[in-house]
Amino acid sequence: MGKNWAIVVGINHYENLRSLNFAKRDASVMATWFQQEAKFNQVFLFTDDSPAIAANSPIPTQPTFGHVRRFLRAQFENIQSPLLKPEDNLWFFFAGHGNRYKDQDYLMFSDSDPGDVEHTAISVDFITQRLRRSGADNVVLLLDACRDESSRSGLGIGEQRYQGVITFYSCTANQKSWEIDELQHGSFTHSLLEGLRLQGEANCATVERLAQYLGYQVPQLNTRYGKPGQNPYLQAEPPYKMYFILLEQTATLRDVEPLKYQASIAENRGDLSLAKQLWVRVLAVSRGDLDAIDAIERIARRQPFSSEPPISTLVPVFSPSGGRSLSSKPDTGSSTPPKPTPKLLFAQKQKFLRWVGLGAVMTIVSGVFLPMLWNYQRLQSKSPTPSSPAPSSPTPNSPTPSSPALEKALQNCHLASATGTDPSLPKKGILVMIDPGHGIPPDTGYLGFFREEDVVLPISKKIATILEKNGVQALLTRDNDCTISGDTITSSLRYRVEKAKEVNADLFVSIHANMFNKQSNGFEIYTPNNSNSQRLGQLVNSMIVKSIRNSLFNRGVKAGDHLFILKNVSMPSILIQTGFIDNKEDAALLNNTDFQNKMAEAIAQGIIQYLKEKKQIN
Repeated sequence: MGKNWAIVVGINHYENLRSLNFAKRDASVMATWFQQEAKFNQVFLFTDDSPAIAANSPIPTQPTFGHVRRFLRAQFENIQSPLLKPEDNLWFFFAGHGNRYKDQDYLMFSDSDPGDVEHTAISVDFITQRLRRSGADNVVLLLDACRDESSRSGLGIGEQRYQGVITFYSCTANQKSWEIDELQHGSFTHSLLEGLRLQGEANCATVERLAQYLGYQVPQLNTRYGKPGQNPYLQAEPPYKMYFILLEQTATLRDVEPLKYQASIAENRGDLSLAKQLWVRVLAVSRGDLDAIDAIERIARRQPFSSEPPISTLVPVFSPSGGRSLSSKPDTGSSTPPKPTPKLLFAQKQKFLRWVGLGAVMTIVSGVFLPMLWNYQRLQSKSPTPSSPAPSSPTPNSPTPSSPALEKALQNCHLASATGTDPSLPKKGILVMIDPGHGIPPDTGYLGFFREEDVVLPISKKIATILEKNGVQALLTRDNDCTISGDTITSSLRYRVEKAKEVNADLFVSIHANMFNKQSNGFEIYTPNNSNSQRLGQLVNSMIVKSIRNSLFNRGVKAGDHLFILKNVSMPSILIQTGFIDNKEDAALLNNTDFQNKMAEAIAQGIIQYLKEKKQIN
C-alpha cells in the first residue's frame, strides 16, 4: 500500500479581499479526516492560526504567499531525491479565494493583492509542477474556490488543464462556490466529506465515482438551502486517471475493474512503465489478483530488469577441518540451484517488491505475493522451469484440452439481426451497430435490483427492430449471453469494436445501465470528441426527453473519450446509460416493458433523425 500525504489550506482572513466565514473550518475538518479517518502518513495544515510544522527550524503555517510558496519549493524542488514514490498519493486541498489572470488560474493567499495577482498569488500551474516533483504518480487537487461574501465568488478559476493531475473544481468558471451558514461549511467541502465517508458498494473510492457524487450532491444541497446553482466538475489528465483508486481502504474488488481495463490498454499499446504502475495499483486493493500477477509476469518478460547487485546465495562450504562455514560467494559449479533458505527467500521477496514498486513495507504482508515471487524467480533463472507430472485433474488456471467442437461452442458470440435476416448478407445502404453492453463473461456488468446485461438486451433488440422497420439495416453485437476466446473484459470490449469495423458500420450505439449509490438517478449519454457523435447524442437525448417526459431525470450529454469503445471505433458513436439499476425508481422503470418500449423507440427515432439530417436516408 502506498503512502498518502496531504497539504491542506483554508483562509478566512484576507488583508486585501473580503474575509470568509468557513474556509478555515473546512480545511481543519478536512485535515482531521485525512489524519484520523483516512490514516494519512503526513498532513500539512495551513490556516490562520495553525501550529508551525516541526522541523530543525520550525516552518510557519500562516497561509501567506511567502510561507506557502517557500514550503512548496523546499519540499518538492529536488527532483533528484523525491520524497515519495510512484505508488504514493499526494493530495492538495484549498478553501479560499481564487482568480484568473492572463489565462492562468491563481490561488489567493491571505496577503495576496488582487491588483498584483502575478506577483502576490500562486498559480495553480506552479503548485501542480511542485507537487508532481514529489515522485508520486497520483496528485489530487481539491479546489473549493472562489468565495466572496457568503460565496466563493466566480473569478474565472477552472479553465486550465494540468497534465498528470486529478483536479476537482467546486464550481464552473462562471459560478460561485457557496458557503452555507446552517452547515458552517462550503457546500462543496460538506459534500466532499460525505462522499469520502461512504462505505461499501456506494463508496466514492474511485475518482470517477467521487466526481459523480459531487456533481449530483452539491446542486441538490444548494437547492435545499436556497443557494444558486453550483456544478462541481472533474479534470483528469490523462483521462485514464479518472479510474484511479482514491481510497484503498474503502475500495471493493469491483472498483478495480476499470483500472484493470486501463492497465490492459497501456500494456497492449506498449506503454509498459504505465501498465506496471496501474497493475501495481490494482494489487494495492486486490492483493493476489491473478490478472495483475499474470500481467506483471508478461511485462517482466518484455521489460529489462533494473540493474541491481545480485543477491548472493548462502552456500555451505566445507572447511579443512571437516566442519562447515558459510560463504556469501555464489555457487557457480552446481547445476542445481540450492534450496531457498528463509533468509534468501526474504531477500528475494524484498528485491521483487522493490521491482514492482510496492516498497519494503510490503514485505510484512508479502505472503500474498508468493505466486508472483515464484514467477519472478522463474524469469530470473537461465534454465527452463523443470517439468512436473501432469495433475490428475486440471487446476483452475491451467488450460484444459478441448475438442474443436467444444472450442467452437465456447466462442459462440456472433452478430445477429433482431428481425431474423441473415447478418452475413452484404451491407445494404446505412448500417447501424447496436451493442447490448456486457453479457460476455467476465464482463457481466452491474448487479442492482437485477443484472445490467439483462435489461440492456431487450432494449437493444427493440431498437434494432424499430430501425429495420424504418428501412435502416441494424445488427446486434450479441443476441444473448455468450462467450468469446480470451476470457477477459478487455477481449469483450475489443470484440465489439472489431465487429463494428468488420461490417463497416455507419453508426455505433452501445446500450448500458448505471449503478452508483442507490440515490443517483436518470439517464445520460456519452460521446467521443467529434461533432457527428455529439450531434447524434444530442438528438437521441432530445427524443428520450420528449418520449419519457418527466419520468426519468436527464443527466445530459457528456464527454466519453475515456471509454474504451468510444475511443476505439472510427464511426460516429454514443454510449447510453439508460438509468440506475440500484435506484428503486429507475429500476422499476427499466424493468417495465412499456418503459423499455418507449426508451427503445426514442433512441431509434433519434438515430433516424440524425440519419435524415445527414441526408443518409430519406
